[in-house]
Amino acid sequence: MTEKWKRQSMFGGRVNMSHDIYTIAVIDDDDNICRTLKAMIETSSSKYRVVCANDGKSGLAMIARARPDMIILDVHMPKMSGMEVLKKVKQGYWCVNVPVVMLSGDDSEECVDNSMYSYAEAHLVKPCSRQMIMSVIERNLSLVTPMRNEAC
Repeated sequence: MTEKWKRQSMFGGRVNMSHDIYTIAVIDDDDNICRTLKAMIETSSSKYRVVCANDGKSGLAMIARARPDMIILDVHMPKMSGMEVLKKVKQGYWCVNVPVVMLSGDDSEECVDNSMYSYAEAHLVKPCSRQMIMSVIERNLSLVTPMRNEAC
């Protein structure tokens, strides 16, 4: 086992202590959004790796496998809504300190409030600029790294 994989997470997976590469999970039922975000994020820096799922249920399974450092989550999806996924993540499904950014075409006050009251770190409205997405990613990952190492 290499030096960067020193600690076990609370679910038995390895935790990347050096954070050479940050894993970002994108969960959106629109495959074009997933592909676009993956390309946008991975081409912005070699320190990001993106994994994708197209519904909430498979998204939770992917989160358990990939152990992402951050989650970008669509609000309205089949099988399990983004709000349901967010609640499971924040209730300890995987790790409550992983930042979750909600992404939705719904800019209603109710939708934004629901995201924030459910402890999402941000709520972005589609379409949003590359600069906005990257700013939110960089801000959240810079804040969470020390907490993630402690909590997991």
